[in-house]
Amino acid sequence: MPRVYPGKVVSILMSDRQECYIEIISEVVHRAAGLNVKVVAFTPPTADADDLVKTASRQKWDFGFLFLNNIDYGSGNRSSRAIANDSIDFLMKMVIVFDKPIFAFHGLDEGPWYHARLLEAGATAVYRIPFALDDMAQAVKKCSGMSNR
Repeated sequence: MPRVYPGKVVSILMSDRQECYIEIISEVVHRAAGLNVKVVAFTPPTADADDLVKTASRQKWDFGFLFLNNIDYGSGNRSSRAIANDSIDFLMKMVIVFDKPIFAFHGLDEGPWYHARLLEAGATAVYRIPFALDDMAQAVKKCSGMSNR
Protein backbone atom coordinates (compact mmCIF):
# COMPACT_ATOMS: atom_id res chain seq x y z
CA MET A 1 0.00 0.00 0.00
CA PRO A 2 1.22 3.53 -0.62
CA ARG A 3 2.37 5.43 2.46
CA VAL A 4 0.95 8.93 2.79
CA TYR A 5 2.99 11.67 4.47
CA PRO A 6 2.24 15.35 5.14
CA GLY A 7 2.93 17.52 2.09
CA LYS A 8 2.26 14.67 -0.29
CA VAL A 9 -0.25 14.66 -3.12
CA VAL A 10 -2.92 11.97 -2.71
CA SER A 11 -4.61 11.08 -5.99
CA ILE A 12 -8.07 9.60 -5.78
CA LEU A 13 -10.26 8.00 -8.39
CA MET A 14 -13.94 8.81 -7.94
CA SER A 15 -16.84 7.36 -9.84
CA ASP A 16 -19.00 10.44 -9.32
CA ARG A 17 -18.33 13.97 -10.58
CA GLN A 18 -20.66 15.69 -8.11
CA GLU A 19 -18.73 18.34 -6.22
CA CYS A 20 -20.37 17.43 -2.91
CA TYR A 21 -18.99 13.87 -3.12
CA ILE A 22 -15.53 15.11 -4.06
CA GLU A 23 -15.57 17.49 -1.09
CA ILE A 24 -16.69 14.77 1.32
CA ILE A 25 -14.02 12.31 0.21
CA SER A 26 -11.35 15.04 0.24
CA GLU A 27 -12.35 15.82 3.81
CA VAL A 28 -11.99 12.14 4.72
CA VAL A 29 -8.48 12.02 3.21
CA HIS A 30 -7.53 15.20 5.10
CA ARG A 31 -8.82 13.70 8.35
CA ALA A 32 -6.68 10.64 7.69
CA ALA A 33 -3.52 12.35 6.43
CA GLY A 34 -3.68 15.89 7.77
CA LEU A 35 -4.36 19.24 6.18
CA ASN A 36 -0.89 19.44 4.59
CA VAL A 37 -1.84 16.74 2.09
CA LYS A 38 -3.10 17.90 -1.29
CA VAL A 39 -5.96 15.81 -2.69
CA VAL A 40 -6.36 15.48 -6.46
CA ALA A 41 -9.53 13.78 -7.72
CA PHE A 42 -9.90 12.06 -11.08
CA THR A 43 -13.44 11.48 -12.33
CA PRO A 44 -14.79 9.98 -15.54
CA PRO A 45 -16.56 12.22 -18.07
CA THR A 46 -19.82 10.27 -17.62
CA ALA A 47 -21.40 7.86 -15.13
CA ASP A 48 -20.75 4.96 -17.52
CA ALA A 49 -18.75 2.05 -16.05
CA ASP A 50 -16.57 1.83 -19.17
CA ASP A 51 -15.64 5.52 -18.84
CA LEU A 52 -14.65 4.90 -15.24
CA VAL A 53 -12.35 2.04 -16.26
CA LYS A 54 -10.80 4.21 -19.00
CA THR A 55 -10.21 7.05 -16.53
CA ALA A 56 -8.68 4.64 -14.02
CA SER A 57 -6.38 3.28 -16.73
CA ARG A 58 -5.15 6.70 -17.83
CA GLN A 59 -4.38 8.18 -14.42
CA LYS A 60 -2.08 7.37 -11.54
CA TRP A 61 -4.21 7.14 -8.39
CA ASP A 62 -3.75 5.96 -4.83
CA PHE A 63 -7.31 5.17 -3.70
CA GLY A 64 -10.61 4.52 -5.45
CA PHE A 65 -13.97 5.69 -4.14
CA LEU A 66 -16.90 4.16 -5.99
CA PHE A 67 -20.49 5.29 -5.48
CA LEU A 68 -21.88 2.03 -6.80
CA ASN A 69 -25.54 2.83 -7.38
CA ASN A 70 -24.62 5.98 -9.36
CA ILE A 71 -22.64 4.04 -11.98
CA ASP A 72 -24.33 3.04 -15.24
CA TYR A 73 -23.50 -0.62 -15.84
CA GLY A 74 -23.65 -2.41 -19.19
CA SER A 75 -26.81 -4.35 -18.36
CA GLY A 76 -28.87 -1.15 -18.31
CA ASN A 77 -31.13 -2.71 -15.67
CA ARG A 78 -31.68 -0.11 -12.93
CA SER A 79 -33.58 -2.31 -10.46
CA SER A 80 -31.98 -2.41 -7.03
CA ARG A 81 -31.07 -6.11 -7.27
CA ALA A 82 -29.57 -5.71 -10.77
CA ILE A 83 -27.50 -2.72 -9.65
CA ALA A 84 -26.29 -4.74 -6.66
CA ASN A 85 -25.25 -7.69 -8.83
CA ASP A 86 -23.68 -5.49 -11.52
CA SER A 87 -21.77 -3.49 -8.91
CA ILE A 88 -20.32 -6.63 -7.30
CA ASP A 89 -19.01 -7.81 -10.66
CA PHE A 90 -17.69 -4.35 -11.52
CA LEU A 91 -15.95 -3.90 -8.18
CA MET A 92 -14.25 -7.28 -8.52
CA LYS A 93 -12.99 -6.27 -11.99
CA MET A 94 -11.61 -2.97 -10.66
CA VAL A 95 -9.82 -4.68 -7.77
CA ILE A 96 -8.27 -7.33 -10.01
CA VAL A 97 -7.22 -4.97 -12.79
CA PHE A 98 -5.88 -2.09 -10.69
CA ASP A 99 -4.82 -3.73 -7.39
CA LYS A 100 -5.49 -0.53 -5.40
CA PRO A 101 -7.54 0.15 -2.27
CA ILE A 102 -11.13 0.69 -3.34
CA PHE A 103 -13.83 1.97 -1.02
CA ALA A 104 -17.39 1.07 -1.97
CA PHE A 105 -20.40 3.30 -1.20
CA HIS A 106 -24.03 2.56 -1.84
CA GLY A 107 -27.52 3.64 -0.94
CA LEU A 108 -29.15 0.31 -1.72
CA ASP A 109 -31.35 -1.48 0.78
CA GLU A 110 -30.23 -4.96 -0.21
CA GLY A 111 -29.36 -6.19 3.28
CA PRO A 112 -26.25 -7.78 4.76
CA TRP A 113 -25.63 -10.17 1.83
CA TYR A 114 -24.72 -7.21 -0.37
CA HIS A 115 -22.19 -5.80 2.08
CA ALA A 116 -20.60 -9.25 2.49
CA ARG A 117 -20.39 -9.85 -1.26
CA LEU A 118 -18.73 -6.47 -1.86
CA LEU A 119 -16.08 -7.35 0.72
CA GLU A 120 -15.63 -10.77 -0.90
CA ALA A 121 -15.21 -9.00 -4.25
CA GLY A 122 -12.26 -7.12 -2.79
CA ALA A 123 -13.56 -3.82 -1.45
CA THR A 124 -11.23 -2.29 1.11
CA ALA A 125 -14.30 -1.15 3.03
CA VAL A 126 -18.02 -0.82 2.33
CA TYR A 127 -20.23 2.05 3.47
CA ARG A 128 -23.96 2.53 3.19
CA ILE A 129 -24.79 6.19 2.69
CA PRO A 130 -24.96 8.10 5.00
CA PHE A 131 -21.73 7.07 6.74
CA ALA A 132 -19.49 8.42 9.51
CA LEU A 133 -16.55 10.39 8.10
CA ASP A 134 -14.30 9.54 11.04
CA ASP A 135 -14.86 5.79 10.57
CA MET A 136 -13.88 6.05 6.94
CA ALA A 137 -10.88 8.26 7.74
CA GLN A 138 -9.60 5.52 10.04
CA ALA A 139 -9.98 2.95 7.24
CA VAL A 140 -8.09 5.21 4.81
CA LYS A 141 -5.37 5.76 7.39
CA LYS A 142 -5.07 2.04 8.07
CA CYS A 143 -4.78 0.94 4.43
CA SER A 144 -2.31 3.69 3.55
CA GLY A 145 0.17 2.97 6.33
CA MET A 146 -0.30 6.34 8.02
CA SER A 147 0.62 6.41 11.68
CA ASN A 148 -1.84 7.59 14.30
CA ARG A 149 -1.46 11.23 15.25
